Amino acid sequence: MSYAQVAYVPPYSPADGMASFVLRGWDSERLQSQAEGRWLLVENEGNHLVTAGTVVIVCEGPRSVATFRVDEVRVG
Repeated sequence: MSYAQVAYVPPYSPADGMASFVLRGWDSERLQSQAEGRWLLVENEGNHLVTAGTVVIVCEGPRSVATFRVDEVRVG
């Protein structure tokens, strides 16, 4: 199952860092779960740069609904 929503990377905010983000492979029944994610339309750079250790905040509209800590970034 894939889930497309918006997300941002702190220290940026929804006002200056929000972009479409796709998640898949997580367990919605658990408070903590592994998942795969990627930016849908923007490149992994600038306000949207994700590296190992980065936190990604997933939102529904202006409300934060999930927080993911990145363990690994795959290129390609």
